[in-house]
Amino acid sequence: MMKKICIKYVIFILIGFILGVVTQKLYQTSFKSNTTEKKIIYWVAPMDPNYRKDKAGKSPMGMDLIPVYEGDEANTTDTSIMISPTIEHNLGVRTAKVEKQEIFRMIDTVGSITVDENQIEHTHVYAEGWIKELLVKVEGEHVKKGQLLFKIYSPKIVTAQDEYLLALQNKNIALKGAATKKLQSLGFSTKQFKDLEYTKKSNELTDIYAEQDGVVSQLNIGEGMFVKPDSILIVVEDLSKIWMIADVYERQSNWVKVGQKAEMILPYIPGKIWSGEVNYIYPSLDLKSQTLRVRMMFENKSGDLKLNMFGDVKIYAEPRKDIIVIPREAVIYTGKETRVVLKQEQGRYSTRVINVGMESDDIIEVIHGLSEGEEIVTSAQFLLDSESSLKASFNRIDASSNTSSHNGV
Repeated sequence: MMKKICIKYVIFILIGFILGVVTQKLYQTSFKSNTTEKKIIYWVAPMDPNYRKDKAGKSPMGMDLIPVYEGDEANTTDTSIMISPTIEHNLGVRTAKVEKQEIFRMIDTVGSITVDENQIEHTHVYAEGWIKELLVKVEGEHVKKGQLLFKIYSPKIVTAQDEYLLALQNKNIALKGAATKKLQSLGFSTKQFKDLEYTKKSNELTDIYAEQDGVVSQLNIGEGMFVKPDSILIVVEDLSKIWMIADVYERQSNWVKVGQKAEMILPYIPGKIWSGEVNYIYPSLDLKSQTLRVRMMFENKSGDLKLNMFGDVKIYAEPRKDIIVIPREAVIYTGKETRVVLKQEQGRYSTRVINVGMESDDIIEVIHGLSEGEEIVTSAQFLLDSESSLKASFNRIDASSNTSSHNGV
């Protein structure tokens, strides 16, 4: 009896051994056929669908790269997701078409307001004397062209008037001509000549008037002071036009040209835009900052622009035509790459890696990765991109499992 039982166990063991050997042979044959039929195209990171290498290695996260075989690319690269219309509405998904537009090279910088040096008037006297009456009292005072600034007593001017009146009285043409030139050299105006001829009496005090509208920026005199022709007595600055001086980076310096449009905004007046133009480009770069100074002119008839204010400036450089552009808000920057979410048919969305170029206002140039007419997501794209990336991660994990089964694990 015991002998029969032992024989049965031996038979079962032999059968199991034979089946194991046969199964192993079949598996090895199947694995060899699979590996010989399929060729490794590239290697990918398990958690990043866009990280690819031509050979085995480590991903940026330190994980082993996974081989992608010929014919399996779709399984590992399909990162598209389906979104129902209800979810689209709840997420507030908005889209925009990829377009071709004319865009400007936009230079954004910061500048400070300064006076237009062509609008500065320096007041001098043409003969030494004493300030007898000063009508402008403080710096910052507004004056009008032709407004009386001060009265000066100058013996030299009084003597010249007496000579002119004597020539008139004697009807001496030669003497009158010489006296006229002398008074003109002392700053006598046509009106003052007429007054002198009318009154037939020289004036001890000579009136000095403002030559332009503006603000008194310097007041260097007081009543009773003795002054000379080489002294700057009063400085009047016309602020109806101002200069804005800004710095431009060296890499942008060849974009700027005289006559280009410029816009300025001030933090303390939100929403208001001043329009001007570039009117001068300085000939050399700043040695320390390696920036180029650019001067722009802006109208300031309202007087809102004050000297030494800082403002944000945009300079519109030369335009570029037929450039593929998308809204800047559609772009997703990950640090390693730049991408967008592409809307496809029937509620399907996928991510697309792109290369971007210059920016202009709220649009950005697309150098590679999109074509005109394609539709991209401009809101909620970060949620869709995260969902697409999660699907890509699962694809990588599935590929990892398949590779493990190929290796007999």
